[in-house]
Order: sequence, then C-alpha cells, then structure tokens
Amino acid sequence: YWKGGTVSKPQLHQSTVGNEMEQWEQQIRSLHTKKPTTSTHKIPPKAAEGGGSAKSLPISDPSRSLPQGTELHKLIGQALEYTRPGNHKLCVMEVGTADGKGTTVQLVKALRAYSAAHNNREWHVSTYEGILKLFQSARWEWQQLSTVKVVNELVMSEQNLEMFVYPHIQGPDTDVWPGKHFYRKLYNGTSAQIAKGEMGAYVRSFPECVLDFVLIDSTRYAHLGIIKTIMERQGLTDSETVWLIENDFWDGGGDERQILDKALSLEFIAGAHPRGEMWPWIYFRVSSPGQPKHGGDDILKAWVTVRKLNGLPMLGLVLALLEPTPQWLSCLYR
Repeated sequence: YWKGGTVSKPQLHQSTVGNEMEQWEQQIRSLHTKKPTTSTHKIPPKAAEGGGSAKSLPISDPSRSLPQGTELHKLIGQALEYTRPGNHKLCVMEVGTADGKGTTVQLVKALRAYSAAHNNREWHVSTYEGILKLFQSARWEWQQLSTVKVVNELVMSEQNLEMFVYPHIQGPDTDVWPGKHFYRKLYNGTSAQIAKGEMGAYVRSFPECVLDFVLIDSTRYAHLGIIKTIMERQGLTDSETVWLIENDFWDGGGDERQILDKALSLEFIAGAHPRGEMWPWIYFRVSSPGQPKHGGDDILKAWVTVRKLNGLPMLGLVLALLEPTPQWLSCLYR
C-alpha cells in the first residue's frame, strides 16, 4: 500500500514464493497475452482456458487478475475524489491483496498522489488476504510501511457465504474453471481450509474508523457476501463510503454488478476498463447501508437453515417458491 506524502514508488522487498505459486503466476500471466477487450460482456482471449481443479491452485481462482503494466491507479485516483471531504485520516480497506504485488501497489500509488494533491492528507490501509501463503508474502512486501496493515482473515462469515455467495454461482456445467462446479467445490472447501490452517479465520478484526474507501479484488461471485459482511459491522460504513470492485464477468452475460443489484441499492458513479487490467472496474456508493434491497434476508436465512437439514425437501421447495429467483435454483442442486 501507499505511503502518504510524496509520490515516490513504495520500497518493496523481495519475498520468496514457492514453486506452486510461481506455476500459478505463469498460468495467470498467460491470460494477458492479448490486449484486454473493451467489451463489457465478452470473455477476454484465452480466459476460458485457464484454471484447473480447486485443489491444485494455491489461490484457487484464475479470475483474480495479476496486473502487469496496469493503469488501475488512475481509476482509483478518480474514485478517491468522491470520498467524504475533511481533514481526517483517510480510512481505506482492501479485500484480496493476494501476494501484495498487484492491486495493493496500485492502491498505494493512487493514495500517495491523492495525498500530495490534498495538503498531504494522511491515510491508512487495512488489507486482507485469506490464503495463508499469499498473506505471508504480502506481509513481507509491506512490513516496513506503517500506513499499511496486512491481515490474514477472510472477509466473510459462514452464514454470508451460504446466503450471498453460493446462490449466485453461475457458469458452464463443468468442474474446471470457470465452471459452476469448480466454484461450488471451491466455496464448499472454505471451512475445511480454515480448519487445516491453510486459510485465515472468518473476519474478526476490522478497521477502527469509518471507512472512506473500500477496494475489493476477490474471488468470483464473492463480492456481495464481502460487502454484506463489511456493512454488518455497526458504524464501519455509511452512505458516503465509496466502493471500488473488479467487475468480473462471465460467459452468458452475467457480472458482479448484476449480483449486487439484486440485493443492494447502488448509487453508481462510474466504471472503466483500465489499461492492463483483465476485467473492468466500477465504483459506487450503497444507499441505506445494511438494509436489504428486497427485504429477503429473513427468507434467505430460513432457506439456509432448512437446506442444512436432511429429509425436508418439500419444505425447502416451499421456501424457494416464496422468492422465485434463479439464485434459489443453484441452492436446490448443491
């Protein structure tokens, strides 16, 4: 992450990454062999060829981009201009730093430029990474920068994973990326990975300030669950919090924003496909933080409870019919 004041590049330190991670990085870099398309509903060239089984990948999701020569910092800088005015220290949260060498570098670069243009305004970033190996690398990268705190926690709750992530999984009917069964297997294994120590616990610690800016670059289909988890923390966000997310899209025309629109009232600000980025990005505010758009949270909770019980398929079907949206169908076939 970035250091307030000058616009000089952050001082990075070489970290050691295992062969498995290096192989994964090479695989993802192969997705960047062509210039990203400007279309908002086309899979980038070669994107559908990536991936493998969830077990074989240390980060498990090839849709998490590994930017090279990216200009994401320019879009971040634009989004920062919409944060609440004042002289308070800018409170920033990032979800999905990975090894600390991608979006975090872009975020810090943008924050330094923003600070220099706003009377050296102070800022602090709390960045989260669930996967232990990646967290260790990110912590090493940013250990000497006091304005960046790297946290090994998964910004999600088990309930929100069930309610706001799993029902929205889409994609081809295959068990390799980007198929729906690949992602079902990935998310089904979350608690087991936590138990084995391969992943940090569900989030327990949050920034001790009202968030001005949140950047989310996480696994496909997880964005709504992450936003819900953050908004559930009393006093952590408000209607002036600016959110910037990677608007990942997939074959069939779906994207992350469509999932968010089902459950949140978004005040959309802008979006762009920064040069060097695999996917477009959008930034927005959320009206009435913490309030479900369609009032369906109680029904969702009931459905999750029933789905965990054996021998009650008809009751589950009745609950599903109360809110007949496509997200219920994925629950029925889990």
